[in-house]
Amino acid sequence: MIRTAHHQAGAFGEPLTGLRFIADELGSLMIVRIGDQIWQHDGRRFDPIDPEHRAHDDLSLRR
Repeated sequence: MIRTAHHQAGAFGEPLTGLRFIADELGSLMIVRIGDQIWQHDGRRFDPIDPEHRAHDDLSLRR
């Protein structure tokens, strides 16, 4: 998953500026910040997180 995050950052030409892992009963999830965009990776897919749909109490990768 970390290698995928670095590959994604390289594809966008942006720095990887944050990385966090979350594990729960549904499995593991990696949250990364690439430039100003936040992405999640569940082991299969890499998806952007829309900042307007994030929870207000979400502490993942806040600046």
